[in-house]
Amino acid sequence: KTGSGAATASTSVSIFDGSTELDSVSLSGPSATFTDIDYVVPKDTTKTLTVKVDFRSADGTVANFVASTTAAMVTAENSAGDSLTESGSATGYQIGVRNAGAEITLISKSITSNGVPQSSTANTFSTSSLSASFTVKIKAVGSSIDLGTVASSAPVFASSTTGFKVYVNGSSSHAAGGAATTTSFSIPTGAGCTTGSLTNGCTLADGSEVTVTATYQMFGRAANGTTMVPAGLYAVGIEAVQWTNSSGAAQSTTFMAAETDWRTAEVSFP
Repeated sequence: KTGSGAATASTSVSIFDGSTELDSVSLSGPSATFTDIDYVVPKDTTKTLTVKVDFRSADGTVANFVASTTAAMVTAENSAGDSLTESGSATGYQIGVRNAGAEITLISKSITSNGVPQSSTANTFSTSSLSASFTVKIKAVGSSIDLGTVASSAPVFASSTTGFKVYVNGSSSHAAGGAATTTSFSIPTGAGCTTGSLTNGCTLADGSEVTVTATYQMFGRAANGTTMVPAGLYAVGIEAVQWTNSSGAAQSTTFMAAETDWRTAEVSFP
């Protein structure tokens, strides 16, 4: 567990095969051991097991949890009773727990490049552009939350490194040498997200949800307008989604940072 949130794991941990519970044991420190569950994996098949843990006493500050196991923690034998040599490991996604906040789901992602030929001739500069689009669903859970527009001091999607990150040939290289970037999005307002007294945002009621599409654009030239960014395969990922809790404190959800699931495909650029 990391983070200063108050959430704690319950004392019981269960392991399931689908909807069938195989065992439930007490948590000992940060670990749980399932012994003699007599679970059989038939030859040439793959089985997926699910571990479930209750989290209790959460407060408004996020507490982060990660589950993992290694080959050394697994004991198996074949049908003749001979011990096997296990290999591999598994580490789950980080789970952030708090008693109220934003539940964020990625709906779609795409990336395009206009492929304009680059020119470095004085006074006749040309540049290509790269546009990445993300559609996410944001749901308020536990209390209402405020969502900031592009003009807000805490916009849902920031145009800086806190909001998006550029990857070149698979490696993080934000702004690829200082290229100018911009971000555009709009928040649907109405029954779900109401502006009320907010000038640059709206309040999403507890249990309500909105779908927001954001476009991130960068150019094939550095911010000085003369230096071309390095050629390569470019992708863009969401680093964070920002929101404000019911107490007025700015929050940032970052579980998707560096996750390939939240990153577009690669395109040749510039």
